[in-house]
Amino acid sequence: MKFFTKDYYEDAHCMGIGNNARSAAERYAQHLESLRGVLPANVLALAKLHGIDDGLIVRVQYDREQRHLTLILRCGHLQMGYYDLVLAYEDAFLSPQDEWTLAKIARAATPNGWPRSDVAIHEVDRTKADGIEHRFLFHPGVWFAIRCRALHWKRVRRPNQRVPLLPDRFPGGPAHAPLRRGSRASARDE
Repeated sequence: MKFFTKDYYEDAHCMGIGNNARSAAERYAQHLESLRGVLPANVLALAKLHGIDDGLIVRVQYDREQRHLTLILRCGHLQMGYYDLVLAYEDAFLSPQDEWTLAKIARAATPNGWPRSDVAIHEVDRTKADGIEHRFLFHPGVWFAIRCRALHWKRVRRPNQRVPLLPDRFPGGPAHAPLRRGSRASARDE
């Protein structure tokens, strides 16, 4: 993560909103303003979309040959209602470590199949090659980035937060191990 780092996460989610969290949010808002006219309007609108925090991974599909990634998150809350955020990344790339981290998050579940990890926050940015980078920080402080040429998204209304029980939320993804605090994936900001 570039703005919402490990310091932000610890400040905002472990000790309450403090100076690190406020500073990160202010810097990110200024950065988004500087990207007007650089990133597509729909990507900047995604950055300001409400209800993504606490989002749960419903499913990940990654066609490596076609370089197309679809990530579906169950988002929202009781007051605003629930929706699936369907994110479609064209000419998508994940580093091997980011793909492994995404697979671990997608597959980590409680004994009853409920996802173990939810979105803490996300960032959109541009890459050095004028592409798009979408970074996600999930509880308990693990993150990954998706780089792409184009990013499309839509909301699909859902009646509740329950996600479907699936045998694998990332079929075809890399082999997995249980998500643990202090694993290499959670130490990426150090």
